[in-house]
Amino acid sequence: MVTVAFAQLGQLLAGTVGSALTTAALTFKLAFTDADSPELLTETLRALAGLEFGGSLVMRARLVFVGIAAALVFTITDGFRSTKRPNRKLNFVLLVTF
Repeated sequence: MVTVAFAQLGQLLAGTVGSALTTAALTFKLAFTDADSPELLTETLRALAGLEFGGSLVMRARLVFVGIAAALVFTITDGFRSTKRPNRKLNFVLLVTF
């Protein structure tokens, strides 16, 4: 799905963006679980959660949500700019109704 949305950027860059967002979300989730209830994590996961990367939980959450929002905005605008899809107007109607 990521490679389809970012087709103009190339498959390698799309995979990189998708992997970066997934990694950021996973490390945030592990760090949040480690801060809230560390007994749920094994030693290996606790070591991964301990990798700070220089940011707090709030900064990690902001990074994940801004990345997801940027990917969403790019995907939607790229879909409306595409002239290869014959049902562009139908998709806009569906987007507005939901």
